[in-house]
Amino acid sequence: MKRRIIYVIISVSMISIVANQTHWVVNMYNSYEKEIVLDINTAIEKAVYMEVTERGERLGGFFAYSSYTEDGDTSRYVKKTITGGDTIVNVVIDRQDPNANLKIIQFILNDYASLNISRLNEIFFSGNAER
Repeated sequence: MKRRIIYVIISVSMISIVANQTHWVVNMYNSYEKEIVLDINTAIEKAVYMEVTERGERLGGFFAYSSYTEDGDTSRYVKKTITGGDTIVNVVIDRQDPNANLKIIQFILNDYASLNISRLNEIFFSGNAER
């Protein structure tokens, strides 16, 4: 009878240890996956920003400013008119988007200097080669 109780205690202990280790491994996998996705997204944002800057410099530089706030306006989305050269575009901007100006610049630059995918690829992979 005593042996049976000892075997049950040992079995329960082993099962709980295996379950705990499995839970730990799954959590570590999820954590590393999130970290890798975040690193990739950061590298892509950096590469896009660098490519946009290079395109703007090739055109002689650009200046973009937009005030999203008006007195008493608390809405999240704002309608703005964007003028670029001979183009006038009406857009809806999300005030909480930190990349709103970059997206607008991309849109305007597309008419004058289209996206250089091969250069974007070079920037992305050269930045990630260090990691």
